[in-house]
Amino acid sequence: MSRRTTKQPSFADVAGATRAKIIGLFSIDNNYDQPNNNLVAFWTEKPSIQALASALRSAFPASDDAVTLAIVKIWGGEEHDIGSVSYRLQDVTEGEILE
Repeated sequence: MSRRTTKQPSFADVAGATRAKIIGLFSIDNNYDQPNNNLVAFWTEKPSIQALASALRSAFPASDDAVTLAIVKIWGGEEHDIGSVSYRLQDVTEGEILE
């Protein structure tokens, strides 16, 4: 008795399927050769501002007002620098190719 196997379609292959999304924290170091999609952390839904601060290895509020402001701006959807590194939050859909 043989079993017949068929290739199961991947989630991305199913027409009209809802694709999973994550919120990614990306960084760009201030070097000429850095890609703009360096993943630092990710969440299945928007992180709390404290979770974001923790991923950035900072307390919230930080002892430095500039860092606190940067965390708030990043959490609010802006790209912002902390030191020589730029950070941003970005929605990423399953199967999306980041360039």
